[in-house]
Amino acid sequence: MIALNELETARPLLALLISHHLAIESILGGLSPAVVYVDDAAAPETAVTRINHRLFLGGKPVVTPALTQLLTDTIPAESRAEGRDSFIVYAAPAWDSVMDELFGGKPPIRRARQYFVLDARQFEKQLVI
Repeated sequence: MIALNELETARPLLALLISHHLAIESILGGLSPAVVYVDDAAAPETAVTRINHRLFLGGKPVVTPALTQLLTDTIPAESRAEGRDSFIVYAAPAWDSVMDELFGGKPPIRRARQYFVLDARQFEKQLVI
């Protein structure tokens, strides 16, 4: 877990997800109550953060005992304590190959999602006085 003043160290690791998940920007900005975990505070390569029922995995997808424990014991226990019995995992495609191993043989249910980008400039109206 990293301190509030170190949150920016996780930004490059979560960069692929930031454009689709505004919650990450809010977490890294210290605006939303969440915990950010990294594998090495001095030189992080992997980052995990959770807010409510959403779990975000970023950086290098390496399976370690510490990461497996975080994902199979620590975070599920925190979720249950908050009254949640499941969570949604968002990760870059590079993580797909290690998902089953990361969650201790409890394969996640995969669902496709679509994201759309809206160019709000086309809806600008001129103020008429």
